[in-house]
Amino acid sequence: VNLIIAMERLKAGQSESVLSTSFTDENLLNIMMENIVEEHIVCERSSSPPNQFSRTGVHTCNITDSQKRNFILVQNSMELTP
Repeated sequence: VNLIIAMERLKAGQSESVLSTSFTDENLLNIMMENIVEEHIVCERSSSPPNQFSRTGVHTCNITDSQKRNFILVQNSMELTP
């Protein structure tokens, strides 16, 4: 019941409504992802991009909620870890 109430609050003002426990993991993930602020890094270029792409490094990123809990994707389900 608490999860349904929380989902209703997240979806407030949007057309899709969560009325029961019959929504899927994908629906839950979509609801959460719609409420996450996205960050984009934009670099201005004065020349055309190169014909080849090369990776210069790997950056590890975490997606967290306002209480600093990580979103972790488990096969076919979504879990929040403290």
